[in-house]
Amino acid sequence: MSDINVSSIRARISSQSVEVDRVLGGGLVKGSVVLIAGEPGVGKSTLLLQLATNIANSNILIDSLATSAVVYISGEENSEQIASRANRLSMSSSKIFLVCDSNVDSASEIY
Repeated sequence: MSDINVSSIRARISSQSVEVDRVLGGGLVKGSVVLIAGEPGVGKSTLLLQLATNIANSNILIDSLATSAVVYISGEENSEQIASRANRLSMSSSKIFLVCDSNVDSASEIY
């Protein structure tokens, strides 16, 4: 590890949640993957939908560009389930695009 240049660590992007940013060590790192795990029904999908809504409705700068959209990829729920939850919790945004596919390659090709 002594050969790794840590001075080139990318800036972190706020999730728009103080608690989530704290858990992530200061926010999201562009190009990284974060696994959210837990028992069924504990609120993982609701938390991620809330974060997606917060980010989509904010003016976060990433590489000097304001975010324009959030792509929400779900491998377990269909778009109707996600949209229904968003409507029920008043967390809808026209800047969130849903992809419901468990195949990462095909889901990443869409956007």
